[in-house]
Formats: sequence, structure tokens, C-alpha cells
Amino acid sequence: MHRSIAALAIAGATVTVSAVALAADSGRIGPSLRIVNNGRHLTPYGRLVNVGNVPTGGALTPDGRFYWAVSAGSGFNDVRVVSVNSATVVQTIPLPGASGGVVIDRKGKRAYVSGLPNSTNLETSRPTLPGAGGDVVHVFSIAKSGKATETGQIPVPAPADAEPPNDFPLPSTKKIGYPEFLDISPNGKTLVVPLNLANRAAIVDVKSQRVRYATVGRYPYAAAVLPDGRRALVSNETTGTVSVVDLATAKVVKTITTGGHLSHPEAIVAPKGRRAYVTVTNKDRVAVIDTKSLKVVKNISVGAKAGIGTNPNALAFHNNRVFVTEGGADRISVIDAKKLKVTGRIPTGRYPTDVRISGKATLVWLTAKGLGVGPNPKGPDPFHSLTLNQTGSENLQFLPHITNGDVGIGKLPSARKLKSLTKAADKQLKPVLHRAREPDLRPGPRGRRAR
Repeated sequence: MHRSIAALAIAGATVTVSAVALAADSGRIGPSLRIVNNGRHLTPYGRLVNVGNVPTGGALTPDGRFYWAVSAGSGFNDVRVVSVNSATVVQTIPLPGASGGVVIDRKGKRAYVSGLPNSTNLETSRPTLPGAGGDVVHVFSIAKSGKATETGQIPVPAPADAEPPNDFPLPSTKKIGYPEFLDISPNGKTLVVPLNLANRAAIVDVKSQRVRYATVGRYPYAAAVLPDGRRALVSNETTGTVSVVDLATAKVVKTITTGGHLSHPEAIVAPKGRRAYVTVTNKDRVAVIDTKSLKVVKNISVGAKAGIGTNPNALAFHNNRVFVTEGGADRISVIDAKKLKVTGRIPTGRYPTDVRISGKATLVWLTAKGLGVGPNPKGPDPFHSLTLNQTGSENLQFLPHITNGDVGIGKLPSARKLKSLTKAADKQLKPVLHRAREPDLRPGPRGRRAR
């Protein structure tokens, strides 16, 4: 009996390898093959749960039972609540628009999601949903079952003295906040919301909904409240800095250079202790900040030998290790927080955007593009402009609307397991698709012209 099962397993593995090899030779791609449009054959770690359209952010409940994935693509935006234990979506909460920002308070009773305006695309427009005007934080209460109910919205508009965002070809006159990746204080009383198109951080009193504004760098992206609850760090994409905001005064008390102009510092994690970690996305590195001296004390590369473009974009901290998602490399790098060096890598699906670790040592990660899309025979005809108006009246599939992400769930790897996962992550970085061999037209016995 055991020999039969083993033989079947080997046969199945052989078929899988053969299918991938055949697809690589023919140039075929698609989720069933796990070959994506850049030619990589993905071998993600953990159980996969398909979620919504291009999810760019997520949060784990403090008890580790439920993960919130925020769909923020050009299709329908929503929150997918995933049961970590059963690896299933237990609730879908529609949103008019989302950036991906979401945070759950330490008690696990309230969730806050950054809200953007309802889509102007008629195919995905849902103008009757709460907060359809955008520039709000959606507030949810979470039941013991894990399901949530929206209880209201907190307005976080651009302040009156903010400049309208840059626009092309005509300058914009409308001020826009555009709330991004927010955080909440340890006591649950204060939200810090980066307003990406207003160059401000909104400091929100949760109870009264009073909003104060701190003027930070250009295009603020993410916030992390320090463990003392008195200060917050806000990353600024364009200026390549991190603003240190005093929450009592809503003033910036220090600006830390983390990469320079257009380096795009993005995600921040600030665990207990005196260090915070920031992804410097356009430089493929993680900046380590001393939260007492407020200086960068180390830059850790999470790049690849092939060149720039691993795009670190999200962070988690667990048991003296920093986990870094790399959207451009389809992997998570693991950093030893004591030695400040990379110790291994974990393969994911296409374009990871979030990572979390539960207290029970469960690794949860999120990808924006799942296992890819593959061919789209129902797509629009580029030679007929009427098929490009996206009104929803045509029976068409627009590629951005059908690009869905995955949540990956697995046991936190041991040191031994991490070694094998590192090999798998390194292997999947190389495309399996290759250009077919060109015919040899050289004269001589090996060329086609030889007789």
C-alpha cells in the first residue's frame, strides 16, 4: 500500500515537472501552471486563499484567528476577512474605494480602513456605499466570530492650507487627502493617518473624531506609532525621509533622511525596544532607525545580484526577526534583528504586499497578483476604441479587473526549513521561459545550409 502511494506521488510530481517544462518551452503561462508573465515559475510557501482585486494591505487580529485583506485595484474594492485556521474567506465587506491601509486595535474590537472615493469607472462604481466621497477612515466593530460591521466613518480631508496635488495636463484645483497606511496608538485612542496627496499626517482622536494635522514630507505613505505612544514615524516617498511627529502637539520634531530624493521609504515597523525598521523601496534596502537618537544606524540590503528592483514594501517583526516582503522578487526576506543581516528567504506568489506573524507562530502573507492571470481572450480589442470605454455594457474582461491576490498561510519556518525555502525562493527568481533557439544558418556541417 505504501509503495503504491509513493509511486503515485512520484508519478504526480513527474507530471507536474513535465507540464512546467512543456509550458516553458511553448511560452504558455497561467495560474494552473504557476508561471506568470515575467516567466517565473512560482512555488509559494503555505496554503493559498484567493482574495480580492489587487490587495495591497492587510492586518491580523491580535488573537491571530483572522486576517483582513484590503482589495485596492481598479476592480471592486473590499475587505476579505480570512479565517487563518480554515484558510477560507468568511466575509466580504464592500468598499467604495481603498488604498490598502488597515489597522486593528490591540484589543481586536475595532478595525480602521483608509477610504478613497467611489470609482469613476461605471463597471465598478458603487456610489451608494458609505463613505463614497472618499477621504475617510471606515470604522468597524469586530465580533467574536471574526465578522465585522461598519459603524461609521471618520472624515480626514485635506486641510484648508494644503496645496492641490500635481496633475497632468491641467493643474488640479481640488484639494485631496488620500489616506494611506495608517496606525493606531497602543491605547487605541489615537490614529495617525498619512494623507498622501496633501503632504500631511492626520492625528485623529478616535472618540471625538477631532483631526489635527502635522506637515510632513511629500507624499507621506505609512505611519507607525512608537511603543511609548507619544511619537509616530511617517514615511515620505518623494523626499526620501521619515518624519518624527509628536502626537501631543501634532508637530514634526525631527526629519530623518532614509534614502534621499525619490527613494520611496514606505513601510515602517516599530516594535518594543529602541529600533524601528523602514523599507527603502527604490533602493532595495531596509533602514534601521535608532528611536532614541533618531538616526539611521544601519542599511540592510535585500537586493538581488541581477540588479535593482526587489521592491521591499512591507514589514513584520517577530522574535528578533524582521520579515520583509519584496514585491519585485516574489519573496519574503528574513533578517536577524540582532546581527542585522539577512538569514534566508521565503517564496511567495506574485508581488507580495503584506506579511504578519501570529503569537502562535503562524506566517501569513498577502500578494497583489496571486499566481498571475494568463491569457485573456475576452479582453478589449485595441483597434476598436468603443471596447475601451469600460462602461460595463460590453461583455469584456479587463486585465486589471481580473487580477486577484492570494493570502498565504503556513507555519513559521524553522531554521532548517528556512534553508530549503531559501533555495526555492532563489530558484523561482529565475524565469523558466526562454527564447526558442534560433536556427543555425552558419555554413558548415552544423548549419542549415550545409549539404
